[in-house]
Amino acid sequence: MDTGRFETFYDAVLAIVITILVLKIPQPLSPEWGAFFSNYLSFVTYFIVFISIINIWYSNQNLFQHIEDINNRAIIAYGFSIFLFSLFPYFASWLSMNPYSLTAEVIFGLLIIFANISHIISVVIVFGANHSSEKLSELNIKKIHFLLPLIIVICGFIVSFTIYTPGIYLASLLSVIVSIIYNRRDKKEYEDTERFEALIDAIIAIIITIIAIEIPLAANGNLEGLMELKLEFIAYAISFIVCFNVWNFSYNLFSIVKKINYRSIWTIALGLFFLSLIPYLTTYVAKNFNAF
Repeated sequence: MDTGRFETFYDAVLAIVITILVLKIPQPLSPEWGAFFSNYLSFVTYFIVFISIINIWYSNQNLFQHIEDINNRAIIAYGFSIFLFSLFPYFASWLSMNPYSLTAEVIFGLLIIFANISHIISVVIVFGANHSSEKLSELNIKKIHFLLPLIIVICGFIVSFTIYTPGIYLASLLSVIVSIIYNRRDKKEYEDTERFEALIDAIIAIIITIIAIEIPLAANGNLEGLMELKLEFIAYAISFIVCFNVWNFSYNLFSIVKKINYRSIWTIALGLFFLSLIPYLTTYVAKNFNAF
């Protein structure tokens, strides 16, 4: 099976997962700094999931640069990975609301572990089906960075059960940071930027549509009821312009740039993380339009 359509589907699911998670962050009770930052655990959890998925996407993109087709076993393995990724918004939100719950910590940690293991199994199956590929032989799947995140999260389980309940939460964050730092050693440049461009486009498109979904319905069917939501529509229009401007900049950039590397991917990914907060902030601003 040609990998093109599968890559598109895989990337679309990951893009949706990391953007809809922002909808789970509760709005502040009041337009004040203290109330806003009282949700810091939700933002940190969102950040952990966002960079975790981008990190796995990068690993997958690096692999699929070297293969042209996959078999049914690989598709089934990746399907299980996608299933686990799709659960992140639910359990990440549950954990952010119950950071000192050992049950929530354990389930979130197990989700991280099984998602990584399923990803590793998928990679191994792809290697097994393409063992004669000269391009694939350039990669080394025995690198410690595949196992290091799992080891760190497992250590977090020990901490949670003995010393500090949010140990799994902190270990999950540490594991991703360590993996990112380790992967910085990758000096490879990629001449095919289309898949990364498609991911950027998908994330921005989802962000724009989520903002529109967040606009409340008018209380009744007349014009007066619609006009009561004028601030919501103004906030949406501003946010749309910001998002579209980012997309336009990206389009113009990649019409000139023909190569990307690890640093450029992660720099743009960090920008997309902050951009993905716009649906949340648009609602916040619309509800408190005149608050500083």
